[in-house]
Amino acid sequence: MLALAGEHLRETKRKYLGTFAYDGNSQLTDIFGSPERWQFDAILAYLQENNLIGDSVAVDAGANLGMLSLRFSKLYSKVFSFEPHPLTFEMLQRNLRLYAPNAEAIQRGLSSNAGKFKLGVDTDNIGNFYITNESSANRESYDVETVRLDDFFRSRTFRIGLIKIDIEGHEFELFKGATETISKDKPVILVEDGNSKSGSKSESIKLLESLGYKTFLEPALLPVRSRTPRNAVLRRGILALKCLFQDRGYGLIDCDFEDPGGYAVIVCIAG
Repeated sequence: MLALAGEHLRETKRKYLGTFAYDGNSQLTDIFGSPERWQFDAILAYLQENNLIGDSVAVDAGANLGMLSLRFSKLYSKVFSFEPHPLTFEMLQRNLRLYAPNAEAIQRGLSSNAGKFKLGVDTDNIGNFYITNESSANRESYDVETVRLDDFFRSRTFRIGLIKIDIEGHEFELFKGATETISKDKPVILVEDGNSKSGSKSESIKLLESLGYKTFLEPALLPVRSRTPRNAVLRRGILALKCLFQDRGYGLIDCDFEDPGGYAVIVCIAG
């Protein structure tokens, strides 16, 4: 654990990332640097080793506090960080302003249509929010604006090389509003997908296949495949500790779509 603390200090160079004290993912960020620290170590290393970054920009949809936007900012010329939740957006702005000057925080959600929708937020986990029309005792709700990715980047002159998506079940709506950009630029897509499971591909994966995506990878703890379940904060922490104290590490393997709980992240590559 002392070795981890030393590594974290060397990486951050005494940076103080703004987090929420009462949020499970924020606590994992305080300890490890991000909730899926080792999974994204493996993903970004794979992209660099296979020359899949290049001269391009990144889009972070569901940027949350900016943990991954900060990492993307070191690899891409610019990062567009979309976060509709008003409180989280304030913290995102602060973190990017201090540590990622080439990243821009945008307080909108990405969807299939431009407009407004209601965002229901789990008060026990501020990163866990959904589009909703219902009220609940343990949920707050906010009115937020949406935009189509194709419309937002309509007049761009740069190539989008990466789109990371973690928007709690709204992925297919984002893809429907982004088909022109995806078809043209063929970015690497990192998507949380709770609907691909038990041998069945989600509508999002099927849409990407129709747009020319043929490679789908998942991070797994090797040498034995050990999955990282979605929304399992304690399990993610346990797997991370295994990386520290055992001779094991994450690598990318072909996604078999068999996980019964869906996927925290699938790496989607065209061609």
